[in-house]
Amino acid sequence: LWDLATCRERETVTLYDAGTLLPGEGVPVDFADDGTLVVHRRGDILLVHRDGRRTRIEDGCQVHDPRGAAMLSGDGRRLLSWCSSADGDDMQVWDLVDNRLISSFVDNGYSFAPVFTADGRSLIFVAGRRELVVVDTDTGRETLRIPTVDIDATYTSLGLGDGGEVEVLTTAGDLVRYPVTHAGLVEAACELLLRDGELR
Repeated sequence: LWDLATCRERETVTLYDAGTLLPGEGVPVDFADDGTLVVHRRGDILLVHRDGRRTRIEDGCQVHDPRGAAMLSGDGRRLLSWCSSADGDDMQVWDLVDNRLISSFVDNGYSFAPVFTADGRSLIFVAGRRELVVVDTDTGRETLRIPTVDIDATYTSLGLGDGGEVEVLTTAGDLVRYPVTHAGLVEAACELLLRDGELR
């Protein structure tokens, strides 16, 4: 790990045991907003915090899964991990403050890595090519499905806007914003109807 501000090496992290690495196997790594390194390995997730602390979570992924990965919420308090299992694609949400599993749920046709809402209480996924799905991280249940413009799940990127809306960057280069609450959708629908003269 390098500190780009000083161009100095911060530390070295062993990502895997080379003796157990399968042919063609990689180890997904990612940086959270707070600078924490997230390493998803077979069977566990390693978090290397900026202050040098390490947190290890056993996620139950005992076999190599190229789709398996993990990501932190923006405040670093919640972790989402996912991998394939005999029962389907298992997704787990962990509370890193209390170091406990909060919820788990099955991938219900989600085809794109999600984003956390700012408070970490919801996850937003792309489902298929035309829907955004909001999942409650406390329960693992879907709370909202939002129809969208056609989304290419391979190349589209998701982000969270300052107002809490989801920003979808399409392959055509368009930035489309979607409110991800019931109240926000009602307000957006009313604005469209007023603009088109359908609502008085």
